[in-house]
Amino acid sequence: RYTEGNIFFLVEVVRVLAEEAGKLSNIGAITLPDSVFSGSMQTVIERRLSRLPEDALPLLRLAAVYGREVNLELLKTLDKYTDLGNWLLQCSQAAILEYAGDGWRFTHDRIRDGILDVLEPSERPKLSRMVAEAIETTFPDDDSYALRLMRYWSAADEPEKEANYARIAAVQSFNVSDYREALALFSRTASITGASTPAQVFVYQGEVHYRLGNFKAAEASLKMALRRSPTDDEKTLVLSTLGDIAADQGKYVESRDTLTDVLATARTQASPTAQARVLASLGEVYWRMGQISRATDCLYEADSIAQEESDLDRHLQVLNRIAVMALYRGDVTDAADVLEDAYFKAIAADHSERAMAIQDSLGLVSQEQGDLGKAETRFIASIEFAHKLRLQQQIPPYMAHLAMVRLLKGDTDRARSDLREALGRAMASQLDPQVLNVVAGFAMLAQSQGNIKQATLLSGLILSHEACDHALRRDVRERLGKWQISVPDARDAAHGVDFETSVGMLMI
Repeated sequence: RYTEGNIFFLVEVVRVLAEEAGKLSNIGAITLPDSVFSGSMQTVIERRLSRLPEDALPLLRLAAVYGREVNLELLKTLDKYTDLGNWLLQCSQAAILEYAGDGWRFTHDRIRDGILDVLEPSERPKLSRMVAEAIETTFPDDDSYALRLMRYWSAADEPEKEANYARIAAVQSFNVSDYREALALFSRTASITGASTPAQVFVYQGEVHYRLGNFKAAEASLKMALRRSPTDDEKTLVLSTLGDIAADQGKYVESRDTLTDVLATARTQASPTAQARVLASLGEVYWRMGQISRATDCLYEADSIAQEESDLDRHLQVLNRIAVMALYRGDVTDAADVLEDAYFKAIAADHSERAMAIQDSLGLVSQEQGDLGKAETRFIASIEFAHKLRLQQQIPPYMAHLAMVRLLKGDTDRARSDLREALGRAMASQLDPQVLNVVAGFAMLAQSQGNIKQATLLSGLILSHEACDHALRRDVRERLGKWQISVPDARDAAHGVDFETSVGMLMI
């Protein structure tokens, strides 16, 4: 009742009672002292701190500013004269610090918070500066401290240093596919640096928006980067991403032309890594356009460069596309071998985004091999990856694949539900290629239920759409052949029919 259910406070009160009674078993036999309950949590914390000698407190405050974990190497830099062994013993006996198996830490966050709460307003910036400078001295060039340093320099009211470390931390978040965090940090950097924000920040910001499916925001950031005197590599990355956006929107000719021009310039001005980026994108576009030989040349050159430059992200991206191309050629075993190797590499490197895409491709392999249960499991795993990474743009195609497997298993109701969700997401993203792939699923669903008229109409709408890529076009034609429906009949069925209206009806 007195502790209001706060576990930490409760433990502290029992500790005080045990001290008053002499031992735990005597607590019930003594009168509860009013002094135990007369204060607040801060009183309990102050009771512990009062057990320490006065000269132990300055270092404890610095430790509290750093965090719950106690960094002894850092404390040695901050105070070269204090006997750390004795100081740790004193703090441990006062139940302020404890050894947690792999290092020392505050016994509870409330203890640390209590120490920080009583600091004078002028003390926090001063102590934050001291900790930041000590980190820079003790761990020079160690970017793993970037996020901490950003926060310390912010508390110390040093915006330039805060912006520098925010940018470094943002790149780190980007590299592990934590795009929401990366976007927040890049935005923080830009808000501090204002008109002097370097092109690199906008390049990354544009790439983050692109991967999150925010195409308008991506284009705005990328165009801003072009106005900030970008390096050759940065300009190459900007134009390459703009080419990717066009391709994802189904504007294949525009994408190809953009990327072809960029590659010609990049070969003489940009780094090998930047060249590999363009080659991978161009290979993808050639594949979508059905120019398989050119796609293969670009992808293998991109992969060769990626391996030479130890660019794992690009290597995994290209391997995935090469494997899917092999799958469409009927080389199922080759595709499976490449994808299994790529998936192992992605998981070993904790590269969740690439692992997600490769898992989806492995689902296609399992489906081709006739193992529908395994395919379903893999598609579900890809969708879970996408939700975890908040990559909403990737969900529609994965859900469409899942729906196809469930349809093949005879689970019509779940397949229809998956297709409707996938279509809603694809329409919201305004990506025509994704919409077409989901519509192809609805055509299969209609045919399976004997609705040949709708299957014919939807197939015709797909084939007549400019965003229909090579792989989808081939799949639709093959299905029409199996259904004994001619391509001209499908096109005739779709002639004069409004695409958006017909697709919208699928949601009803």
